[in-house]
Amino acid sequence: MGLQYTVTTNNSPDPRASRPVAGKIIWLIPSVAALIFFALFVSLGRWQLERAQEKETLVARFEQQDPTTAEHGTVSSENAEQNLYEYRRVYGHYDSSHQFLLDNMVHAGQVGFQVLTPLILPDQQRALLINRGWVPLEGTRQNLPSVAVDTGSRQLTGRINRLPRAGFRMGPGVSEETRGWPRLVQYPTAIELEEVLDYPLFGYLLMLEENEPDGYVREWIPTVMSADQHRGYAVQWFAMAAVILILFTALSWNYWTRRQQE
Repeated sequence: MGLQYTVTTNNSPDPRASRPVAGKIIWLIPSVAALIFFALFVSLGRWQLERAQEKETLVARFEQQDPTTAEHGTVSSENAEQNLYEYRRVYGHYDSSHQFLLDNMVHAGQVGFQVLTPLILPDQQRALLINRGWVPLEGTRQNLPSVAVDTGSRQLTGRINRLPRAGFRMGPGVSEETRGWPRLVQYPTAIELEEVLDYPLFGYLLMLEENEPDGYVREWIPTVMSADQHRGYAVQWFAMAAVILILFTALSWNYWTRRQQE
């Protein structure tokens, strides 16, 4: 009897043959992530440069304004941003009985308040807040400064500005600890102020011009982040994009060099 041989054929794929494809798929994930973050950081850097240009424009507008050329009347709350820092001349009378003290305002290293007084406009359906300037904190907040003002009709001039804002605010905008007047506030919104008044407010205020009577310390400056700060943030974003690019290039070089050697 002759010997019989059985030849077994292994038809399963060689796992080494699939390695190049698997390696490319695995490398695709960090490649896409690197591309996304690089584009994001560059976009953020460009956005900061655009903001820097906007702030330079605002500062220039602030410096170029002349109170003698102030237009009469208010602007709508919706148009306040595009008219920021413009002088306006308005007519009305102060509501001395319902004033607000913007807390934690610092001037020359001293803590104090900015005095926000509603001006009742006879020809409007709402009142306009007037920032009459800064007063110091003397003693404790249980002994608030007197900010009474004459309530006779008057014409006054001031700059359009936003209501004070904070990146993060602790607690409500209007203090719940004081029920009398003046009322302490901490970066309030117009809606929060309206809730304790008997009339609606415009969504912005006027910073009382320095030569107007019945004001306090008024060394007004643009209340915006400086253009240099925005440029500094832009440099940081661009630097992060450069780091992503350098790291990805170095890792890619090492990875594909090693692949070719296998």
